[in-house]
Amino acid sequence: MMKSKARDKILMSSLYSSLGGSHKVMHEASLVLKQEGFNVDCRGFTDFSDSVPLRGFSHNSQGLLFSNVASMVLILIQEFLYCIRHRPKYIYVHDIMSFYAYVPCMLLGCKIIRHVHSFSSSNIKESIREYLSYRNIYINENQYKDSARKKVNFLIENPVILNVRNLNSCEDYIVCPASYDEKNKQNDRIFELSKLLHKERFICCGSILDEKFYFKMKSFEDHQVTIYGPKSQQFIYSRAKAVVSFSKYETFGLTMAESLLIGIPFFSLKNDAYIRMAERVGYPIERVSFNCVNEMAKYIGSLDYSDTIKEEFTVKIKENFGSEIFKYKLIKLFSGLCHAK
Repeated sequence: MMKSKARDKILMSSLYSSLGGSHKVMHEASLVLKQEGFNVDCRGFTDFSDSVPLRGFSHNSQGLLFSNVASMVLILIQEFLYCIRHRPKYIYVHDIMSFYAYVPCMLLGCKIIRHVHSFSSSNIKESIREYLSYRNIYINENQYKDSARKKVNFLIENPVILNVRNLNSCEDYIVCPASYDEKNKQNDRIFELSKLLHKERFICCGSILDEKFYFKMKSFEDHQVTIYGPKSQQFIYSRAKAVVSFSKYETFGLTMAESLLIGIPFFSLKNDAYIRMAERVGYPIERVSFNCVNEMAKYIGSLDYSDTIKEEFTVKIKENFGSEIFKYKLIKLFSGLCHAK
C-alpha cells in the first residue's frame, strides 16, 4: 500500500536527551508516523541548547538555581526561534517542562498536544495546562476517565521500548532509578535501603535534578552505593539482579515493564501505576505495594534470586503494552488531526 503524506508538520519534543525515557517514547512515536508518511521532526531540545555551559555555576544550591532559571530562559527563546523557522502545526510534548517551553509558540499558531503525567499539582495548574492544550494524551486510564474534556482527549499508554543485548554479567547490583522529588525525598530512601541491606551493592542512576540529593551524593563516600547520571538500558540491566523504584508519580510502569520483560525482579513502595500493571500481567502485588522502606528491605532480604520471573509475565506485558497497540492509536490520532492524503 502506498504511504500517505500529511501536509501538516508535527514536532515531537521532550526535555531530556536520547537516554531519557520521555525521549525514547517520542523517538519511537516519530518513527511510527514517519513510516506512515507524516511530516515529523523529533527533538530532545536540551541536546541542542546552549544551556549546558551554565552548569559551570552549579557549585552550590544558589548556583544550581541560577543555572536552571537561565537554562529555561534560553530554552524558551531557542524553541520559539525554532518554531519560527520550521512552523510546526502540532507540537507533541511528553513532559511538563516541555509543555511550558512551547506555550509561547502558540502565538505562532502552533497547537500543543500534551502527554499527560500524574505529577502532583494544584487543580488550578492542571486546569490551565489542560485548556491550553489542543489535545491531551493520557497514559493513565483512570486519569483519562476523570478528565473534563472528553472530546479532545485520547488514551495512548506508553509502549515498552527495550534495546538490550547479552545480559550475561558477573556484576550483581540492586538498581535504583533516581529522579526529581525534593519534597518527598524519594532519592534519600536509596540510602535508607542500603543501610538495611548492608550486604548488597547498589547503583543509583537517572536524571537526578533534586538539589539536596545532588549535593549529598557528591559528598557521599560509601562504596555500597555507586551514583551515576542518566545511563542506557544496556548499562542498567546488564548490572541488575533487581530493580527498586521509590517513585510516587509513575503513570506507567515503564521501568517495571522493562525489568519483567528481561526477567529481573522489580520492587516499589505502594504505587497505583505499578499495582495496576501487576494486576494486568499477574505479577505479585505485594512486591509493588510496600508501605515503608523497612518492609521492603525485609522482603528483599529474604528473597531467593534463583526464583526467576515467570515467562507468563513477559507474554502479558507484550500483549498489553506492546508496540502494535501504541502504533495503531498514534496513527489513528494524527490521521484525524492532519487529514493525511
